[in-house]
Amino acid sequence: MSAGSERVKKCRKSIKLALVAALGGSCNRCGYDKLPGLDFHHVNSADKAFTMSAALIAPKKIACLVAEASKCVLLCRCCHAEFHAGMWLLESIELRGFDPVCFEQVRNAGKHWCHCGRLKYNSATEFCWNCRRNGICPKCGTLVSQRGSCCKKCAHTRKCLRPSAEELQALLQSKSMTKIAEDYGVSNTSVSKWVKSYGLTKPSRGFWLRKNSKMGTVV
Repeated sequence: MSAGSERVKKCRKSIKLALVAALGGSCNRCGYDKLPGLDFHHVNSADKAFTMSAALIAPKKIACLVAEASKCVLLCRCCHAEFHAGMWLLESIELRGFDPVCFEQVRNAGKHWCHCGRLKYNSATEFCWNCRRNGICPKCGTLVSQRGSCCKKCAHTRKCLRPSAEELQALLQSKSMTKIAEDYGVSNTSVSKWVKSYGLTKPSRGFWLRKNSKMGTVV
């Protein structure tokens, strides 16, 4: 049997265990408490939306299972068969109600949760499958929606300390924008944005190439 099938069986068993615990953990009539021998019997058959045995096999939302289990009483196979044979009535026993707090406690016991609220399959992994699929910001380690990309906070963080208007004006008069960009570790577009934000005037296209060709030097 594959690992996926084993995981599905384990999940179904854990859900049934939580539902049984929420209904008292044993037969309402005789006290039998072995999990495989316990059945969910609807108190009012007219309110039955689906059978619990079929719901534990076919995919159903947890909320639907809880809503349906709250209509049931827990009986062992023997007592269940005797009831349908007309050997006793539900009025002869004290019915236990569904305890949602107990259901959540038993269902979440021993499980490992990711910070996003999803379930992790083991405690060794730092993130759940969904978070690992999306990716992590390479700068701060937070989760991002795309692999290889930064989070919004890091994406808007400046790579370097921007020079003042006076410093940038002096740099523009002494070297090309390509050299300025290399010195600060940014792109030419970033330097152009600095110039525009300060309201400065940058040299015309090809200015430093013409000047260097006349001087015979590379700036």
